[in-house]
Amino acid sequence: MTSEYLAFIAFDLGDTMMIEETEHKDADGVTLRAELIVGMAEWIRDLKAQGILLGLIADTKVGTYQNVFANKAFGIAFRCLAFPTS
Repeated sequence: MTSEYLAFIAFDLGDTMMIEETEHKDADGVTLRAELIVGMAEWIRDLKAQGILLGLIADTKVGTYQNVFANKAFGIAFRCLAFPTS
């Protein structure tokens, strides 16, 4: 008998990946930049390199995660994104 499984990890954004107290927002409340928790960028790159599927589930404004992850060299790390519709 073979054992098959799907490795998948879903992350929240605020205070799980980024430090909310470091957020800089625009007038609409979209985060323009924020610091990641120490070691998070390296961990995400390592998990992706291992072939683990990554998801991001966040109650945030559209544009926030793209701005926070800009210049972090993730590439397209997250295969699944879930955000509120309103």
